[in-house]
Amino acid sequence: MTAPLAQTSADRYFAIRTDNTWVNAILGVSGMHPAAALGPVALASVQYYDLRGQRFDPEFNPPGTLVALTKAAEDPDPIAVRDRLIAVLRHLSDTVEQRIAARPVPRPTPDEARATLPVLDGWPLEDCFTLLYPTFGHNVGITPANPGSWWHMFWCH
Repeated sequence: MTAPLAQTSADRYFAIRTDNTWVNAILGVSGMHPAAALGPVALASVQYYDLRGQRFDPEFNPPGTLVALTKAAEDPDPIAVRDRLIAVLRHLSDTVEQRIAARPVPRPTPDEARATLPVLDGWPLEDCFTLLYPTFGHNVGITPANPGSWWHMFWCH
């Protein structure tokens, strides 16, 4: 195991569920959900990547707060990460009717919801982050009392 990398609030990461059904764009380790909020099953199903396509393993303290990301052994693969992000957006588009049905009013139309999903084909990961962050972003301002924008809640929770 390598030593944890120093993290700053300027660091940007993607948290992607292993089945490519969910993504969050995150500024810094402090912007990530506490482990206690996710639970052990969800934690095991999330992988973290930086904008170079490097995978990181999470490290949690006993109360369940993410305290560091440790660089994984494999080489960065930005194209594979972008392909996974595209797969997540495809899944969200394909399942939009179920999301709409599960939400209280106001409810968007499928076309309104799909219009909020960016097109990532051909973009480097830095641009993918920029395109995803407004809707899929998590930052230090998100708390249980302020969980994110309406669209963030629609797509991510």
